[in-house]
Amino acid sequence: MKVSLRLALTGLAALMSVVFMVQPAIAHAPYAEGVVYSGGTLCTISRAQIAFDHTTKALTASAKTEGRLRSSATSGCDTIDVWAPGWLAVSFTVYKWSLTNARWEKCTTSKNPNNPNDPWVYNTSWTWQLVAETNFGTNYPCWNPSENATAQRPTYYYTVSSSWIWDGTAWRGGSKTSGYHPVPA
Repeated sequence: MKVSLRLALTGLAALMSVVFMVQPAIAHAPYAEGVVYSGGTLCTISRAQIAFDHTTKALTASAKTEGRLRSSATSGCDTIDVWAPGWLAVSFTVYKWSLTNARWEKCTTSKNPNNPNDPWVYNTSWTWQLVAETNFGTNYPCWNPSENATAQRPTYYYTVSSSWIWDGTAWRGGSKTSGYHPVPA
């Protein structure tokens, strides 16, 4: 009995070491992040990202808004604060390189979960950050199978974020543009 228990535990330990040594899915996610507004004590930080998982071939676009405060006019945007519901807004626009037209074309936008015709997402609770994200999986937006098959080459996508904070008198923010990423033909 002791021998079989010892063998079982040894086997389990070996299996767990293999499981924990397996590398996660390989993904590449070009992004841009930084301060897009800094005035008075308010800072708006924006992040734009396009991610492609090389294992599953899934494409994901996302944007994030962060609200920060500065302790003085000369300090950095280093103090996290929370914002009332509806005071943070974020959206993204995905652009795709058209192989036929040889130019970047607006492809799709983020969707408000309560109103799919509205690209803006607003915070619904007190928070310091807000994310809009769409995982397209392998249903790539604006994908043209005949265009990519004819060209025999990948197309490219990038994301532009738009991040805004209401300060009680006006919306303060701006945009960031991610790097681009190829999606295989």
